[in-house]
Amino acid sequence: MSSSDHDRLAPVVKVVTVPGERGIVFELFTARMGEWWPLESHSVEGANAADARVEPGVGGRVYEISNDGVEHDWARILEWDEPTRIAMDWYPGIPAAQSTHLEITFRQTADGTEVTLIHDGWEAPGADAMKMWESYETGWDLVLGRIPGSARAEATA
Repeated sequence: MSSSDHDRLAPVVKVVTVPGERGIVFELFTARMGEWWPLESHSVEGANAADARVEPGVGGRVYEISNDGVEHDWARILEWDEPTRIAMDWYPGIPAAQSTHLEITFRQTADGTEVTLIHDGWEAPGADAMKMWESYETGWDLVLGRIPGSARAEATA
């Protein structure tokens, strides 16, 4: 194993179960993101952030809008398989060239919809990778815990 393989940061993996049908949970996560996303703590503008939006489909943007109308891109959608999966380059507040990668899947279970988030690609941010990884390792728990009806959030390796 090379030094770079040994030093590679593991993906951040989070799982949350949301009561409800998969299509509705997918819509909540995408079309209704601004209703539940913790903008005050997890946005570029902080307290000045007014909304978070997702443009559906491959090539769509995930972005925030500030109270004064300024838009900040967070991501570019790479794969859109409604209602089962989305994948994107993720770069809120950093240059797109330093983006990490998110994959979110939605699986119907007896308890509702299991949402699994895998955040990887930590090589791209360079020297800031470890700091970013640590922030997202805890930050995704807060974000996913805000999805209305979230029954539980748990980290898995």
